[in-house]
Amino acid sequence: MQDRFEKITQYLVVPLKGDARERTVACEYFRKEKDEWIAVSGNDLRSHKKDILCITQPPYEEAVKRVPTVDPCLHLFAGVAKTRDTSRSMPNLMQVIDGAIIVAVYPNTSRSLILIFQRFTNDKEFGELVATTDPDVKNDPDAC
Repeated sequence: MQDRFEKITQYLVVPLKGDARERTVACEYFRKEKDEWIAVSGNDLRSHKKDILCITQPPYEEAVKRVPTVDPCLHLFAGVAKTRDTSRSMPNLMQVIDGAIIVAVYPNTSRSLILIFQRFTNDKEFGELVATTDPDVKNDPDAC
C-alpha cells in the first residue's frame, strides 16, 4: 500500500527515557526516506517537498531497535507552533490524527514547535502531559 504521506517530508520523533518527574522530554529526530532513518537535529526540521511536513512517532518495537533509550510510556499527542519571520497566518495547534502531526510551513519562514506527549503509567492509565523543548521547523526553498 502506498504511504499517503510520501509526497510530504516525513520526520520521526522518538521520546527518550528520563526523569519521570520532569515536565519536558528530550527527543531524537529522524528524516524518513523510504525505509531509512536519517538522524537530524531538532533545530533543523525542514520542509523539502511542499509547504508542510509530517511528524510521526514510530511504534515502540521499531524505535527501540534504533534508539534503545526510547520511552515506552510516552505517546505523541499534539503540537503547538509559533510562527516567526512572517505575518501570514498558519495553524498554531496540531492534533495527532492517524498517528501524525501535519505542520504547515510557508516558504522562507521558521516556526517554533513544541511537541506534547501523553505519559501513561505502567498500568496503561493516563498520567500527564509532557512537552519537548523548542525544535525549529523551517521552509527554506534555497536549502532544499
